[in-house]
Amino acid sequence: MGFSWGLRAGSTAAKLLVVIALLGLHIATDAQEPSGCSSAYVPNPPITISPKVNAVASVNLKGCATTSLNRFQLEVRVTLKHPYMGDLSISLFNPNNFGITLVYRKGGSLDMDGTYVFRMDAARSIKNASTYGVNGLLPPGIYRPESSFDATEGISPNGIWTVKIWDEATMARDSSKIYQLRGIEIKIGNVTKPSTPPPPVAKTCSAYKSPSPPSVIPVRTALRTTASLSGCSVTSLTSAQIEVRVTLAHPLMADLALSLYSPTNKSLTLVYRRGCSVAGALGLSGEYVFRMDAAKAIRDAATLGSSGSGSGSLLLPPGAYRPESSFDLFAGINPAGTWRLEIYDEGGVPRDPTKVYELRKFEVVVGTLGALPPSSSLPPPSPPPMSWPSAPKGWCAAASKAPPQGFADGTSLSLTADSSACDYEVVSSIAEVVVRVALTHGNLSDLRITLSYSGRTAWLVDFQWATKMRLDGTYEFHMEDGMDLWTATDGGNKSGLLPPAVYQAEALSYFYAQGPRGVWTLGVADKGGGSGGGSVRGFQVLIKDRQAVDEELPWDACTGYYQYDTVAMPDFGALELPLWTGSCPGGWGLKSLVVYVDMEHHYMSDVRLSVIAPNGVEQNLIQNAGEGLHMLGRYEFRMNATKTVDEAFNDQGYDGGYFLKQGAYIPDGNFAVYYGMEPSGTWTLRAVDYDAGDAGIIFGWGIWVDV
Repeated sequence: MGFSWGLRAGSTAAKLLVVIALLGLHIATDAQEPSGCSSAYVPNPPITISPKVNAVASVNLKGCATTSLNRFQLEVRVTLKHPYMGDLSISLFNPNNFGITLVYRKGGSLDMDGTYVFRMDAARSIKNASTYGVNGLLPPGIYRPESSFDATEGISPNGIWTVKIWDEATMARDSSKIYQLRGIEIKIGNVTKPSTPPPPVAKTCSAYKSPSPPSVIPVRTALRTTASLSGCSVTSLTSAQIEVRVTLAHPLMADLALSLYSPTNKSLTLVYRRGCSVAGALGLSGEYVFRMDAAKAIRDAATLGSSGSGSGSLLLPPGAYRPESSFDLFAGINPAGTWRLEIYDEGGVPRDPTKVYELRKFEVVVGTLGALPPSSSLPPPSPPPMSWPSAPKGWCAAASKAPPQGFADGTSLSLTADSSACDYEVVSSIAEVVVRVALTHGNLSDLRITLSYSGRTAWLVDFQWATKMRLDGTYEFHMEDGMDLWTATDGGNKSGLLPPAVYQAEALSYFYAQGPRGVWTLGVADKGGGSGGGSVRGFQVLIKDRQAVDEELPWDACTGYYQYDTVAMPDFGALELPLWTGSCPGGWGLKSLVVYVDMEHHYMSDVRLSVIAPNGVEQNLIQNAGEGLHMLGRYEFRMNATKTVDEAFNDQGYDGGYFLKQGAYIPDGNFAVYYGMEPSGTWTLRAVDYDAGDAGIIFGWGIWVDV
């Protein structure tokens, strides 16, 4: 088991010493240490880093005074031991669940042993780990991470931070070596910029290419242009000494990838298909400057759009931006030689002949950089999270809290909602789930929506047939109620707007009988078919508890009883579950019977269910029915139902889904044999699996009798 706590400015020195002692911190002080708030986690015993399985550790940061983080305020400490750094990927996930790569398979055969600190103002970059080895070990100390901490800009640091370590295991395990994650710590400081900026250089040099006429940016073919630097007094670059200026026009930024190649043919990404905002897709027009000291990051382009002058179109304002990838890659090289810019247009949206697609100028500047170029004022703050109606009586609601988010063609995003605060008098398990999603998207067949919870994933939307229906509004998904998408789209033949309405998503049944408290994750992905992406305004999960469902049934000491018994059904075996119903007044005879079974089984025709009365008489509920349907939910068996399971399957077939719908069915046996008998005593549910290969679970069962 482990433990965690939060440290704040003003906490006792004793607490800090405990954290340092537990983590075994030994840190080279080549950068000013941040102060503010922090939280550490030291697993005891340490977490084993297993091959091709994430080793995960999290901390909950609380009480930070800072509410809008900048990248220089974050420090991440990871204590571990591993004999082959080249196999390791270490990632950080911020409270918004955005992933940042700290290390990606650098350092080759170097060992890691100790505490490694990741900060943006560190003098050394983890990318150059292989050059820092001492006696086969990467020395513990402070390093710049693989990816910039730009993704933390502007967020509140309070919340769950997670470190994940993945071992690619290209090297065979050595049983004499140790592979452990021993602790993590997240610290938030109060610095606003690096404490030691790079020293100025004596001379600035630059080179540019300005094609005349401008170069047309082709579709799905790289446009390459070069500029040759010479006469620079700088012979060893730092990341802060380079500036790249690109002047271009293009109506859809989300289709563009811009890459820069150094004279040594090292390449990095300036822009990769950004700029799909909540309000629409951004265009580019003007000069865009890429520098590491820019206040805004190109990653945040979707939030920075403004209306183009007089055109009504959305535009990323010309100005200075931090590039997609850090200029750390060029640290130490001689800048003299040929620099190359490559622009690739994915062509996700057909060309508009009234629009301009051209490169007008490419310039590289090295040396003492001047003031940043002016840029347009920032747009209004992001709109607030989606508001949702209250949960109906007997239900609990959990909703995402993030503001609306855009996603480009061929990309994805995820949102979370936490149902941990759901207030149930008795925590039971899930009976029913409803999901509401507010989004826009250009094409249903280019969209995938999933919901994940408790290790299970339900696919809500993955329409496989070609259609031109767009989405705009709030779409509600139920386990059994509502339209199916095939009907709503007329088999993919309709176009226009998919009506915001209730749709059936039987895969929500996967969450039946799971614990009702936890974190739900909505995944939204564009399949890359050229629809231009979309935006998600938020989502809400409604959860009905099984206990609440049971309270709607007419239980009392004589006429009914239900028990919660989560028991695995033996594969190719039998299970019996007894149930004592209590005492009824003498001389009362049974007039009718209902049997309830909560269960899961992956192949229904393998299953025989029967009930045995206190007098020993057994009657089948189902036997060898429903072919390969998946059973998951609550099923009632009563003589006054309208169909047997086989009749329901004959009507439904697999076209109606792969789950046997919850509800009431006529039993295979005849409950009339019980009429008139004394119902008090022990009833037994017998479950038999007739074939190997598909297991099942009984979550509970019960009876109701009328006397």
